[in-house]
Amino acid sequence: MKKLTALLLSLVLGALVSLQAQTMDFKSGYQFPTIDQDSVLSGLRSIRGSDVHPNPLGDGVSGLAVTNYADEGHIHVFKSTGDNEMELVWTSPAWDSLGGGSRPRIVKWADLDGDGLIELIAPFNLNGIAIYEWDGVAGSWNFGQEGPSFVITAPLFASVQDSGAAYSSIEYLDVADVDGDGQMELMFANNSTGSDYDRYYVFSIDDDYSTDDPGFAVLNREAMYYKSKGEYAAYGGGTPYAVVAADLDGDEQKEMVFHNWNYGHFTVVRGVDANTYELADTTGGKNYVYSNYPDDCVSLGGGTPFDVDGDGREEVYFPLYSANGLVLMVHFEEGDTLTQMDSTNAFLLDAVADSDSRFDFFGRAGFGDYDNDGKPNLYFAARHGNYIMSAEFQGGDKTDQANWTTEVLYTGLDLDSTIYSKMTITDSAGVVDTVFSLQADTEGTIAMKIFSNHTDFDKDGYQDIIMPTQTWKDSIDVLKKVWLKDSSYVVYDTMYANTDSMKIDTVDVTESIFSEESYKIVEPNRISLRFLESSALFTGIKEKRLTVITPADYKLEQNYPNPFNPSTTIQFYLPVKKQISLVIYNSSGQKVKTLVNNQVFNKGRYVQEWDGTNDNGKQVASGMYIYKLKFGNFSKSRRMLLVK
Repeated sequence: MKKLTALLLSLVLGALVSLQAQTMDFKSGYQFPTIDQDSVLSGLRSIRGSDVHPNPLGDGVSGLAVTNYADEGHIHVFKSTGDNEMELVWTSPAWDSLGGGSRPRIVKWADLDGDGLIELIAPFNLNGIAIYEWDGVAGSWNFGQEGPSFVITAPLFASVQDSGAAYSSIEYLDVADVDGDGQMELMFANNSTGSDYDRYYVFSIDDDYSTDDPGFAVLNREAMYYKSKGEYAAYGGGTPYAVVAADLDGDEQKEMVFHNWNYGHFTVVRGVDANTYELADTTGGKNYVYSNYPDDCVSLGGGTPFDVDGDGREEVYFPLYSANGLVLMVHFEEGDTLTQMDSTNAFLLDAVADSDSRFDFFGRAGFGDYDNDGKPNLYFAARHGNYIMSAEFQGGDKTDQANWTTEVLYTGLDLDSTIYSKMTITDSAGVVDTVFSLQADTEGTIAMKIFSNHTDFDKDGYQDIIMPTQTWKDSIDVLKKVWLKDSSYVVYDTMYANTDSMKIDTVDVTESIFSEESYKIVEPNRISLRFLESSALFTGIKEKRLTVITPADYKLEQNYPNPFNPSTTIQFYLPVKKQISLVIYNSSGQKVKTLVNNQVFNKGRYVQEWDGTNDNGKQVASGMYIYKLKFGNFSKSRRMLLVK
């Protein structure tokens, strides 16, 4: 196993073999499998959403949830297993249909039903919004093996138009108590086909559900606002894109900021009583703000609440797409009313002021203090070459550009320069030239919904920025050209002058003829999820050298001998300390023998022997048997044949 290496742009023919064999043990992020290796996990080549919880199960272990478009859509959960190491511990069950379509785009940790058990919430296109609740078993990381605990769908959440050709696109959702009734609300903007189902929603849950079981939970739709009709029609138009909960006035009661795709739009919606909400006062036309008129723009990844100056009032930061590096700060100062707003409540922070170029932002903002200087940093995500921008607040008036310093915090150029989309190998009579095309240049890779909230995922004392990226491929397109021969011919150029004579010019041309062969090879340096960590001297950030453990790292070998009589041995390997079971079943799926029953084994290789008896000590009949290794929420199985 080799560490990441940079490949030269001109290689000898033998370099192709080296490239195919190259793998990485310690990686600067998550190296997603190819589609041949794992059809589901290969979808993690394009991660749009991520969310980190520092202690979801109450045992001090961090959890990272990410989205996956593949196979009608999935959610995956990784847990920290130590410094610079994490393990995939859960994958949401597959949907039969109606998912996928570049969804889900967001996932969030929450406890919507308020029963003290952590949940994962994600929208799965026309299937609705799925809620997966932890089963409460210490260390299980089990959020369901059969399906969601609860699904928010029609008729209260209408995502399908009469034609049946609609889709449900939810880029951002939030969970908070926004009406002060002690009950959590789920709020989001739905962007559907056409405009009839472009709406804002606020939901809550009465009673509770459990893992794989909806129980007696009842869905309450506390509010719904149409894009272009009803009372919200007077609030600026444009596609509903995000709802962010924030304590704008410092009274410890969160309000909602609605954000439409229309000139950097926002408006504030307040909870005034249980399940009762009030839009801004339309008197004088101060019920919404276009922050960037006449230039249209939107925050593709939603907004982030943060109190940058410590005055007790949260601002909401919307990194803008199609605004050349601007970030909308929605803020309210002491004495401001939340019932009306104007341009004084919108500050456009130039987050690329100190950069050599201007570019757009794609995802939500993060925050932290990577350099440990006591000054807060806001992080904004863009694309290859300018993946992460930092804007550090120096103190004073937060709406004064002079009080911010900006920098490109992470370019990604070093790692991106080792990830290729195409290679052309030209063999000219033994002289070989190889030319590479970079994926980041040809595929337009972007960073979307980064996560940083003074995050220290592996609790090593250094802050992390979790950076999902999109549009990576798992393979390299190879064009191999081999010289066959040169072909010579003459080109005649005939011209008539203003005389009776004719002039004939000739040009000798030699053209090389090549055979061509096209095929694909695995891209060894494919990285879709990057961990960026503050340096030991707090002078910058660096790519974390990360080990990622997946089910593929658990090995269950073929039994030996096979066929067997009277006994056989079963060998397995565990990449980490784990509670496991090893069970034998007959061909009908009935349990025959338990060799290991929920025992904890350290990392390492183990051998178990089966003597052909069942749990009662009796010899079993000849036939086909299945042995299954269960580890956490995953398992592996093989077949063996007992012959007497």
